[in-house]
Amino acid sequence: MRKCVSTSWNPASTEDLKKLRDLVPDPKPVHHVVVDFGLDAPTNVALLGAEMKPQVIGANQPARVSLTVGVTGSDRPLDVTVHATLDGAAKPDTKAVTVAPGTTRELVFEFRTLKPGLHQVEFALAAPDKLPFDNKRFLTFKVGESRRVLTITDDKEGAAFWQAAHTAKGEFDCLVVTPDQIELGNGGITLVRYAPDLKKPNETVTDDLRGFEALCLLSVSNPHAGNPARPNDGSLWDRLRPVLRAGGKLIVIPGSDTATNTDGYNVAADLMPAKLKKDIIETRKLKNVPPQPAPNWLAPREGKNGVTWVLDEAALKHPMLKIIAEWRDQKANLDTIANPRTTKKYWDVTPDPAASAVVYYRDAEAAKDRRPAVLERPVLDKDGKAAKGKVVLLTTRMDIMPDDDLWHDYWEQEGSSWYAAFPYLLVRYLAGNTADANFNFPTGATVTVPLPLGRLDRTSEVVLEGGPPGHIVGDDAKPPRGTQADLRIGPPKTSAPGNYALSVQKDRVLIWKDGFSTNVPPEESNLEKVSIEEIEKLTGPNRVFAIDRNSTLRDWLNVALGQPIDLFPWLLIAVLALFVLEGLAANRFYRKPKV
Repeated sequence: MRKCVSTSWNPASTEDLKKLRDLVPDPKPVHHVVVDFGLDAPTNVALLGAEMKPQVIGANQPARVSLTVGVTGSDRPLDVTVHATLDGAAKPDTKAVTVAPGTTRELVFEFRTLKPGLHQVEFALAAPDKLPFDNKRFLTFKVGESRRVLTITDDKEGAAFWQAAHTAKGEFDCLVVTPDQIELGNGGITLVRYAPDLKKPNETVTDDLRGFEALCLLSVSNPHAGNPARPNDGSLWDRLRPVLRAGGKLIVIPGSDTATNTDGYNVAADLMPAKLKKDIIETRKLKNVPPQPAPNWLAPREGKNGVTWVLDEAALKHPMLKIIAEWRDQKANLDTIANPRTTKKYWDVTPDPAASAVVYYRDAEAAKDRRPAVLERPVLDKDGKAAKGKVVLLTTRMDIMPDDDLWHDYWEQEGSSWYAAFPYLLVRYLAGNTADANFNFPTGATVTVPLPLGRLDRTSEVVLEGGPPGHIVGDDAKPPRGTQADLRIGPPKTSAPGNYALSVQKDRVLIWKDGFSTNVPPEESNLEKVSIEEIEKLTGPNRVFAIDRNSTLRDWLNVALGQPIDLFPWLLIAVLALFVLEGLAANRFYRKPKV
């Protein structure tokens, strides 16, 4: 039977199907018949797509959603009214548009005064038609609070520039603590103890380190040292290792050569991307340093006064630096490329076999002789099998430096925005770019939802709800999360379109909520039929039987059997056989009893 539309018919497979058909030996046991029940020009009004970019917006920003409305099969333009219902809204937002047949129009909905967190919208036709699946459309987006970065340092004042760089961008909030504020809690969970209100230093709270987007060791003298007040907690590496093995991200930025215990770093061979050598590289002492070119420099500068990064095509393919290539192509933020910063001093390192260099200094002509500026390596889980966390190592310092020992000019604001761009690139790479976030999927997709492990304990139960009424019931409403950092939800749970939410409550208080939306792909609303000629390339001629008011059983059998057939004699024989069977049954079951 034919219910074929153009989007579901693949002409490229016709020849392959014909070859399979021809493999059946003669005489052919079957006839190909396609029964066409479809209308030639069905009228349909469809909501084809709801789009929002990015799907994570900052607080106090409006959410702008573009809704695509399409009309097919009508002989005149149609006035289409759409209701948009935002979760928690007292009444829907309604907009109307006139759509010509065979075209699409866009409606823009704008939602304001949104609270931070998850938001979901249902769009629906005010006058639904007879094709229900495209009468509605669903969308999920988030209003983001500042994402948190934890910086651990011996000198909080020395971290002022690093902290201010994140505050300037606004996307990340940087909490600065000392190593002694990192503790091991019950069950081996790593905590940070701090005072939210600086005016009340004795009123402290604890947070799970897994709740931070990224961690940073900034100019810590000896991360292998322990806390005298809590000797059972072990070294700082011992306290950070469980977080990294569970998927945490860490930036390691050593301090000056006079204040850094290299052995305290090198002891963490399972975490560090490289071993720190005892010697510091000073470009003024190097031999054969090549000139350093830049678009805005009148002439290449002397390399002994500082070296730049080698931002070649290979480096710009790395996810951390890819945005620099976008800046270059879009002619935005050109100062970071046209007037690059230079590095005068940096640590010489021996990379670990598991590590890779993100970018190199231009301190030698030959690529093999250049020293790395940034390295990274994965961190394996506690069983040493799967890569979970990540550690990024900078080979130059990022604290506030004395005037007589300047390692670089990264913090200079005149002529370049690198002072804010570089810290942001580092943290955004590890934490993930919110512009890439996606909460909207086609029906039947497998959706991966990250769990906030820092806010859930082993007894926490995640509840899934949403979709059409009665779709998520029973065990489907409580998906098992195991010990994974992510929860994977697939069909049949995601097979129906709708808004879905996952939540955890503790003592009737909502402690976590996330969600996503699924929609039927817009091409499913394309009701244009496959041409008879296209189908008969596979089935042969005269094998498509169209059902209409004038169709008869004889017509159907002629197509099915490939030739005309007279049914009257066969019907007489069938009636005679029926009478014979009825007589036999009557004699057998209704025989008179003997007296």
